[in-house]
Formats: sequence, C-alpha cells, structure tokens
Amino acid sequence: MGGLELLSATAYQLKKPYQQLLIPITIWIGMEQAFIGADFTQAYISCALGVSSVGYVMICFGVVNAICSLLFGTLMKFIGRSPLMALGFIVHCCLIWILVVWRPHPNNPKIFFTISGLWGVGDAVWQTQVNGLYGTLFRRNKEAAFSNFRLWESVGFVIAYAYSTHLCARMKLYVMGVVLVTGFCGYVIVEVRHMMKARRQKRLAEDPKAAAIAAAEAKAAQVVEETDDERDDIDDEIIVTHL
Repeated sequence: MGGLELLSATAYQLKKPYQQLLIPITIWIGMEQAFIGADFTQAYISCALGVSSVGYVMICFGVVNAICSLLFGTLMKFIGRSPLMALGFIVHCCLIWILVVWRPHPNNPKIFFTISGLWGVGDAVWQTQVNGLYGTLFRRNKEAAFSNFRLWESVGFVIAYAYSTHLCARMKLYVMGVVLVTGFCGYVIVEVRHMMKARRQKRLAEDPKAAAIAAAEAKAAQVVEETDDERDDIDDEIIVTHL
C-alpha cells in the first residue's frame, strides 16, 4: 500500500467492531510499557535503591520478557491464547495491587527484581498474544490492522507520559487498573464472538443445505461477517477511490 491508501485503510479499520473492542487493551500495552520504563524506575527503584540500580532491575525485566516471549509463542500452540491472556491479566492485576500497597525499602532489593521480572512476564503475554490476535482476526487487511495496533499503542504511551508529571504513582496505578480491566473485557467479548463464529462456520460446513439457507438469509439481511474477507477488500478499494 501507498501512504494514502494505508491511511484510508487504517481509518476504515476503525469501523469494525472487533477493532473497536481491541482499542482499550492496545492502549494498555503502551501504558504499561511507559510505566515500567519511567514511573517504576523513578518512583520505586531510584527512590529506594538509587539510580545506579535502575539498569540492573531493568535488565531483569528485559531478560524475562525475552524468554517468556519465546516460551509463550510455543505454548500458545498447545494450550491456546485464552489461558495466556488470563495469565497476563492476573499477573498485572496482582502487580498493580502490590505496587499500590507496597512501600519500597532498600533492605529488600529482591522484591524490586521480582516485580520487574513478573512485569516482563505480563508484557510478554500482551506483546505476543495481542499481536497474534490481530493477525488472526484481520487476515486480509494486516497492514491496516497493525497500523491501528501501533497507533493505539502509541496513544497509550502518549497518555502515560502526558499525565506523568500531574499524577502521583498511586493514581497512575488506579488509571492503569481501569484501562486493564476495560481492555480485558473487550478482549473477552472478541474471543467469545470469534469462537461462536468459528463453531457456526464449522456447523455450516458440515451441512451444505443449512449453509445455503444461512447465506441466503445473510444476503437478504445484508449481513457482513466480522472477520476480514473479500467484501472488506472491495470496500477498501472503494474508499481509496473516493478519497
């Protein structure tokens, strides 16, 4: 795609319900990365352990993140995406609660490394599974889909850095908690709808007569399937031409 075509396709992608439901969880990815890279290092590590320890704690985050990214990509083939997403949600919810009630002290440096490593576990889940979800749902328009992924992830960064100097660490954690819960609820809705559609398609594939009836009813009602298909490509070309 050219720049103008990609811009129009990215805008059209926002009309799709799946994409709209995935916006909060995508914003969360940007916010949690901004928090661990800026607020956690400033409000927790630097204050308790000193600036000299920031690099070591963040190395722990990066190493665990890299290992878990490789591990989760393999595990997803055996246990599916939903358990891993639930793991990321539980880990980050627990970490947010711990950071709200915890008072950092230099006598317990292991806690800083533990929190950093667990944050890497959660971030590995989002980076691998949400990316994979975009690729699964929007197979025929991946460029527009991943443009939206980067767009809303960057919005999360912008939001986090915008209120960075105006809110205390505890209030930032509250905001992040709300975004995480909202985003995960949106993901659950997407996953349930996608599973229902997959079962319906499997059932129709096993019964050609029912498939013909369903196709006729969908055509009469002008129903368009949510997942990208040939109709989406035609609509994208129409939008580009009009633009």
